[in-house]
Parts: sequence; C-alpha cells; structure tokens
Amino acid sequence: MTHQELRNCMYHGEFNSFLNRVSAENLDYRILLSEFSNFKPVEKGKPDKSRMQDIEMVLRFFYLLESNFEFSRFGYPTKEQLNSYMRAKKEQEKHREDSSDVYTKSNEELEAAFNKVCHMVRLTFKGNHFKKFSLSKNKTKFSVAFNKAFFDIQMLGFVDYEVTDISGLTDVIYNEFIELCYFNAVMMDNTNEKISERINTWKWLLFDILTDDKLYYINKLNGKVDCFNYNPICLSCSEKVEELHEGYFDVENNAFYHAACYIKDNNASPNIRTWSRFDFSTIEAEIEIFLSYNGKNSNGIKVKAQGVITKKGVIVKSGSGAVINNSSSLGVSSKNKKNELITQGVLVEKDNCLSFSTDYLFNSFSTPAEIILGSSANGKEQWKTSNGTSLKELGF
Repeated sequence: MTHQELRNCMYHGEFNSFLNRVSAENLDYRILLSEFSNFKPVEKGKPDKSRMQDIEMVLRFFYLLESNFEFSRFGYPTKEQLNSYMRAKKEQEKHREDSSDVYTKSNEELEAAFNKVCHMVRLTFKGNHFKKFSLSKNKTKFSVAFNKAFFDIQMLGFVDYEVTDISGLTDVIYNEFIELCYFNAVMMDNTNEKISERINTWKWLLFDILTDDKLYYINKLNGKVDCFNYNPICLSCSEKVEELHEGYFDVENNAFYHAACYIKDNNASPNIRTWSRFDFSTIEAEIEIFLSYNGKNSNGIKVKAQGVITKKGVIVKSGSGAVINNSSSLGVSSKNKKNELITQGVLVEKDNCLSFSTDYLFNSFSTPAEIILGSSANGKEQWKTSNGTSLKELGF
C-alpha cells in the first residue's frame, strides 16, 4: 500500500474525506495532473504504485501552507510529518473546543487557497507546470515526469495573491520563472534541504514582478517578444531561436540570444534580478522618509505619512495618515493587509481619513505605500526623503 492509502485507513474522518473530495472535484487540478502518466489509470491487472498520490499532493500543499507559510520557512514534508499533520487534524475533529491552535485554517480556507492557486498555475505555466526542464544545446527540454519540487514552488508562490493580481501578467511571470530556473542553480536543486530557498527565491521575485518592479519586467518581456517576432537570430551562434522561452533578451545591450548561448558565452549568470527584494539588513543608518497625497481617494484631505527605513524594514510612524477609500487598482494582498490593520486597531478612523495608532513595521516599500494611497503604487517612487528625492532616485 502507498503512504496515502495507509493514511486513508488510519486517519479516516472529516479531514480525510475533505482531502479526497478536493482532489476529485477541482477541475483545474484534474486538468493539471492529466499531463502526467502517474495520475492516469493503470492497465487492469497491473500494480498502481502511484495510487492516491493526487490526494497526497493536496495534503502536501495544505501541510506546507499551515505549518510554515507565515514564517517563510518550509520544512520538507516527510512521510512522518504528513502523518503527524493528519493525526493533528483528526484530533481537532474530536476536540473542537480545546484543540491545538497549531493548525488554525478551516477546511473552507484551505480549499479556497487550493482552488485559487490551481487556477493561477493553470493560467500561467502554459502546460509546462510541475515539470523540471534543462537546456540541451539551444533547446529547452521539459521532463514528462511530475516534479514535486516544482509543484511546491509554483503552488506556494501564488498563495499571497488573487487571480486579479496576475491578470495581464501571466506571460511576464512565466518568462521570469523560466529564466530564474536557467540562471539560479537552487531552483533546479531538488534536495530536501533547499526547499525553503527554492520557494522563497521564487516568492521574492514574484513579489517584485507584481509590485515594485512591474514595469521593468513588462518592458523586458516586450523587448524579448519584439526580437523574437522580427529578428529571432541568436547574436552568438547566428541560428534561429525556435521558441520564445528558449531565448534571452539582454536588456542592457538590447541583444537577443539563445539562453544556452548566453550562459556559455558569459560563463556566468547574467544580470538577472533574482534576489531583487531589497535587503534591509544592508542599511547602515536609519533613513527618514515621507509620503503625501491629495487625490480622488482622499476626499480632498491631504494625507501625510512618515516612515523610517531600518535594518528590519520600513516602519510607518504613529500618526501617519492613510486614505479610507480604495481604488480598483489596489491589489488584493494589500487590500487584505489594510483590512487586517483596521481590524487590529493599527489603522483607526480620524478626521475623515485613517491614522496609524502605533508604529508598524513592513518588509517592503510598496505595501505601506499602497495601503496609505489606497491604490497600486511603486513604493520606491512614492516614498521620498525630506529634500524630495525618491528612493528610486537614491538607487534603492
């Protein structure tokens, strides 16, 4: 019997039935798995060594989501850890009133997250989801096998966002994922010890694509597409680049290559921003920053905010203002964070706007800017020093 078959027997109950139902009923998930032979029915009379693996992958996703996600540390989901997780869920069913708060998400919350990310993976990865790939000469070869490490990376990467956040950006996200895997060795390292580094490397790049540096990545892909459409000849080998994802666009030199040729010619990774989230630990001295706004979201009131860049992140100071109204451009993740701060009493209504009741630490420039402005924003452009210089102009 497979490990999941044993769990199905040992931990039968509400959560186990829930796993089976989610796996069976999610259309996006079934379509994603249909690419792989180990999720297809075996011939009659032959042993099914992958029986219930589809259900185990749902369990794996839920375990990673509940056990580690908020701390961005992902322990490898071993057989024992998955057993322990199911055992804890079964105990919670027995003792609902005094159950442990280690795993706090309801089945409804887990299912909503799973449904959302399955749909986002299907929209983004062009049928090349959950597949490891390699460069062979000038060709990209996608494996036909299901890869658990890529399942973890692609599924967990989207948890922070909603489908609307990636609207119009799926091609950009796909391109950056492929290039990240070309040029960052940890992404292709399937060892257990690298699980957190793999997932977080992608999460940080995805954050930049969807917030601070969205325009950079859009322009980068547009340049690549223009070269591919009008002159898809590799500058190095003078041969045609057959597939867009096999090419690499050198932004600084406005040049187009096979990715394999670029790597070979440069004997190193290119200038690709794989760790582009700002490393606040490099701050040597705290920097005061300011933001002001008097637009359509502010009801005619000039909203002012003050912050400090520290080694831990951006601290928005007590008394800083924020608009009450949000525009349609405000991303779901920032909107949810704003609602959370209101619920916690960190943001309180005062004089027809919101006000920070206490200092609050953020781990990026853009999230506090978006919360304050009530709209999509690049924090590096919105936050300025006392002399009016933006963080972008300062080189952040």
